[in-house]
Amino acid sequence: MPKPGDIVVFNNQRHDFYSEAQRIFTRMPYTHTAVVMPLYEEEIPLLSADLVVTLTTWDKYISQRGMLYWVFSPPDSERLTNEELMGMYKKYIDDVYGFSQTLYFVYRWLMETFHKDVRKAHNPFPNGDICSELGYNGLKIMATRNAKLGGILNEWNQNTVSSGDIFNICTRIGYPVTESRTV
Repeated sequence: MPKPGDIVVFNNQRHDFYSEAQRIFTRMPYTHTAVVMPLYEEEIPLLSADLVVTLTTWDKYISQRGMLYWVFSPPDSERLTNEELMGMYKKYIDDVYGFSQTLYFVYRWLMETFHKDVRKAHNPFPNGDICSELGYNGLKIMATRNAKLGGILNEWNQNTVSSGDIFNICTRIGYPVTESRTV
C-alpha cells in the first residue's frame, strides 16, 4: 500500500491522443505523476493534476485498464510530512491544468533532436499546473533534507520536468519502488 509522501509515476497504456503525445514528445513511456496524501476515511488520496489539481483515490487510478504504475517510497528522514502534504494541497488544489505548459515538451523534443539540453530553459507558458510539476515541487521540499536530491532537481525547473523525468529522478536518488504494476 502506498504511504503518504510517496511519489507515484504512471504509464497510461491506452492509446488516447494526450498519452501518445506525451510518449512521443518526452521519448519516455511515463504519462502521469501523483503525490500520495494522508489517508482519508480509509481511502488513499492522490494529489494529481488532470483538468484541475484535485484529489483522486488510489483505487480509481489503478483500476483503469492499461494503467501501469511505480510507487517510489522515500526514506522516512526525507519523506514529506503530513503538514507539508497539506501545505501542497492548500497551495495547489483546484488550480487549472497547465495545458499550454505542455507545449514546452514539443520544443524540448525538437531541441534534443539537435542534441541541445534545454531542461533548465524558461518555459514561456508557465500558467497552470501539470502533474509532474506537483511531483517536482514535492521532491523540492524533500531536497531541503537531501542535498544530492537538490543537485539532481537543479537540472530542471518546475515548469520543464516531465513524468519520465520524475521517474528518472526517483531512480537516480535511489528511492525504492515499493509497489508496481508493470504488465
